[in-house]
Amino acid sequence: MIEKYLSMYLFTSIGRPVYPGYPSNFAILCVAVVCGVIAGSLRLVRSGGDIGASIATGFFMGAAVFIAWSLTREANPDHDVAAFVSAGVAFVLSILWNVPPLNLLGLAAIIVFLRLIDRIVGPPFRMIDTAGAAVFVLILAWQGDWLLIFFVAAALLIDAVMPPNPLRYHGWLALVSAGVALFVIRDRTIEQLSLSSENMIVCVAVLIAFALFFFTVRDVRTKPDAPGYTLSLNRIRACMIWLFLLGVGFMFFGGDAGIKTLVPLWGMFAGPPLYAIGMMISQRMGQRAVTQL
Repeated sequence: MIEKYLSMYLFTSIGRPVYPGYPSNFAILCVAVVCGVIAGSLRLVRSGGDIGASIATGFFMGAAVFIAWSLTREANPDHDVAAFVSAGVAFVLSILWNVPPLNLLGLAAIIVFLRLIDRIVGPPFRMIDTAGAAVFVLILAWQGDWLLIFFVAAALLIDAVMPPNPLRYHGWLALVSAGVALFVIRDRTIEQLSLSSENMIVCVAVLIAFALFFFTVRDVRTKPDAPGYTLSLNRIRACMIWLFLLGVGFMFFGGDAGIKTLVPLWGMFAGPPLYAIGMMISQRMGQRAVTQL
């Protein structure tokens, strides 16, 4: 069965199917469904029987949990449990933010261009993947998402210059993407959108925690999905820096509504550092128990 999933890597480096035969993959699928059912049921009760609203709420909750897990698996591939912590944080934030609709296109773009940078699948982007990246830029331009297009350009530039096997022609696509972003904002006034005090505290706290976690990442042991490849520590670090700056950008220009549509991103920022703190506490408690014995 798994050979069917691996065969797709022969023609694309974007797709990364969630093979349910792996326990962690099966677990997150179950968790996402359960969280969606819980959120949908609560909305059904609170809305007085509005089935449409409850279905939408359940879908966005399940998607938030699953995407937070997926983002963490890209940015911190060595720790499966950290991805589940991110999913839990996304669940809590979704509840606090009344399960907002997600910017699914933006989140999909973030995942795709994380894979461009870290090459978690294994091989560099193929021509069909580069064509798909160009289509993403056009769709984002149609949507007016100039900020994300700039970060797409940054991701393409990173892939064009960073070893191993940099794809030089992505540098030209990065320039084109930056030009598209400038075209999108040519007639717009770029304004900094303010956040509420509560949301500002959440965003700043998780970004600081993620920045501190960055300095603890000194190696990478996970193997890419496709056999015959290895992950680059520098590319993983580049992913983390790219994500951190992306979070800062959305914090300044997204406003309250903007950051809420990216709930999984904020869950991802919180998951790895919380997991690291938990492991540190667990180890110290274990050492203390051994000492007392």
